[in-house]
Amino acid sequence: ATRFTITEPDYTIVSLRSTAVMRWELRPGSTLFVVWQQARGGNAPLSHPLHGALTDLFANPAIHTLALKLSFWFG
Repeated sequence: ATRFTITEPDYTIVSLRSTAVMRWELRPGSTLFVVWQQARGGNAPLSHPLHGALTDLFANPAIHTLALKLSFWFG
């Protein structure tokens, strides 16, 4: 394995990921799924208290993902 060195070990990594799923049964055997995900993260110096790290977390931009899936029963 390749060796690596952590250049600045005094930091805190914060991350928040959330997912919401909605499911509709259009008719027996046919379903529509709508999935929304949000991810955000960052890092802060270890000297920051926890509430400071959480504040920094919400100051970072979020990545939003929306997915649709349709299952349709022919017949």
